[in-house]
Amino acid sequence: MTTNHKFILVIALLSGIIIFTVYKYVAALKEKAELQNNLNQARQQITLLEIEKQNLLQQIEKDKLTQQALTAENTQLKEDLNKAKEQVAGLEASLKEARSAVDELNAQISGLKTENENIGQQLAQASQENEEFKMRLGSIIELKKAIRELKKQRHQKKAEGNSGFVIKDGLPTQAAKIKIEVSPVLKE
Repeated sequence: MTTNHKFILVIALLSGIIIFTVYKYVAALKEKAELQNNLNQARQQITLLEIEKQNLLQQIEKDKLTQQALTAENTQLKEDLNKAKEQVAGLEASLKEARSAVDELNAQISGLKTENENIGQQLAQASQENEEFKMRLGSIIELKKAIRELKKQRHQKKAEGNSGFVIKDGLPTQAAKIKIEVSPVLKE
């Protein structure tokens, strides 16, 4: 090999190294530009993430305050519910007492109705007897018969007697005096 060849070979080798170095430099510049672009995008994403983080922290703080308010409201509602349950229990007890009282009153009313019916029957019977007495005693003949009957009853009591005592077993033995008034019946 001659010097000329060597020189060409060295130039070719140096040219190859320069081309390779330029290529690598251009590739490195491209890669640097991409990396710079990626770094800028990453910084923008970091900034956005920081903003989002701040927003989320603010939202978490708001949620904590809301949760505290809801917890306080829930506690108040539980207290109100317990008071309402106590009131309902009291009202149920009062209702039970009222029902018991109503049942007692209904029983008393039934008894009073029965008693009222009996009194009504007795009144009807007394009215009927009164009418019979009025009819009987309305005439002088019947009145005389009634007086004779009363005298007879009085004498029979004396006959049965109590051995001359005026009071026996705490009751008087002599018949009470009976006053009979006769009034004429007007016929129409």
